[in-house]
Amino acid sequence: MKASENAPFEDIVRGAMRYATERTRQDPRFTKHPATWLSKACWTDPTLAQRQSFLQPRQTSSRFNGSVLERMHPDTDFTEVLTRIQTQHRGRK
Repeated sequence: MKASENAPFEDIVRGAMRYATERTRQDPRFTKHPATWLSKACWTDPTLAQRQSFLQPRQTSSRFNGSVLERMHPDTDFTEVLTRIQTQHRGRK
């Protein structure tokens, strides 16, 4: 039995519309084939906003230099963050 056979039609349509919106102006080589999208029940995938929230640091620790991580913006250059951490670490010695 296919996953799409048990799902409400409205859920699949809403998921397809959301996926189409998310894929707008994206490289089509990385867009899932419709048969794959249906067989893998991709209409249940988290939204783009939900996936991005997974990437936000939930808990910080001084062990991982939380003060720097808390100030990070999603567009921050990773090299800049490492430089800040190294600078702060050297100052503690």
